[in-house]
Amino acid sequence: MWVAAAVALELSLGLLAATALNRDLPGTKIFAVLILLPYFLPNVVAGHMWALLLDPRLGVINDLLVRIGVLQSYKAWFADPNTALAATILVEAWHGFPFFALLLLAGLKGIPEDLYKAAAVDGAGLAAQLRLITLPMLKTVIAAAVILRVIGLVNSPDLLLILTGGGPGDATQVLSLYAFQTAYKEFNFGYASALSVVMFVTLMIFAAGYIRISRITKGQGDD
Repeated sequence: MWVAAAVALELSLGLLAATALNRDLPGTKIFAVLILLPYFLPNVVAGHMWALLLDPRLGVINDLLVRIGVLQSYKAWFADPNTALAATILVEAWHGFPFFALLLLAGLKGIPEDLYKAAAVDGAGLAAQLRLITLPMLKTVIAAAVILRVIGLVNSPDLLLILTGGGPGDATQVLSLYAFQTAYKEFNFGYASALSVVMFVTLMIFAAGYIRISRITKGQGDD
């Protein structure tokens, strides 16, 4: 759930941001800097920043939500099993979507503008252009970005470690964090190594399966 939801959100936000940046509208450069800023922050900095923003006593976001009437009282987002995972996924999506935005923007720059003009002449709207031109042309970029991001998320539980430590209970526990805690809290390095091997094999199977499903092969590309 952690990896799938985070990657889906980051891909959606990244595609939206890349499409906006590709239009070269006034203020695009400033917008680009603001979009990329979260990705420049180290995970430790981003984690502690959001821990303060969502703090149940002093958090600015809690204060704003109470003032506009969304919440009746301050909420401990990371201490509630019902909201902890969703809150950490949103933080991760905010931190990681510029990765997709950068790669997808590079892919969009390589799509000939004539394709969109011809589609517009044929009566294709924005949704049709996205479905028939943009996504098929970005298929290779999306596949590579998803694989790289999944590998990064599976192997990097630092945001979860900072925000929740895997809790409350096991609400935000993931395999990589469990392996880390097993090795450096329980000093059970053998079991932690076995967990790491399982993660490695799982990632290899995912990468091979995803590439096969996405049909990113030389022969099919030539077709």
